[in-house]
Amino acid sequence: MSIEDNRTAVRTLCAMLDSHNLDDLSEVMEEDFVEQVPAPGQGPGLEGFRRYMEYMYTAFPDLRWHVVDQVAEGDKVATLHVWEGTHRGPYEGIDPTDQHVRVAAMTVDYLRDGRLAESRIVMDVVSLLQQLGVIPGGTSGEAPTRMGA
Repeated sequence: MSIEDNRTAVRTLCAMLDSHNLDDLSEVMEEDFVEQVPAPGQGPGLEGFRRYMEYMYTAFPDLRWHVVDQVAEGDKVATLHVWEGTHRGPYEGIDPTDQHVRVAAMTVDYLRDGRLAESRIVMDVVSLLQQLGVIPGGTSGEAPTRMGA
């Protein structure tokens, strides 16, 4: 697959996450998908990813996923995302706060035949916990609009 096909596959996944459409994940993700640093409680494979996203939609029912910037080379695509939503359900032991949060995350996805095979996500958890009021700090929900911003 071309670099552009790989970029498109990642953007398609982001659009699915943004619209809460988890039914068609196998179109862009391998069944044996590997999350290199899985979230607490995230099971293996595509099904583990699907269930974790369902959990996220319960915690943040209005969750939206935005692509800010993206670069690709060969079978790798790096994407800066911002996700946002209102904390209305339990999340990682934190009772609902009704706080609207904006959280920056970077993923590096490895694709095989145009579908995501592996991923590594690095998320600004400190900012998330500050916005939820769990640890001291700003609650402005500022997240980058582009690299370096």
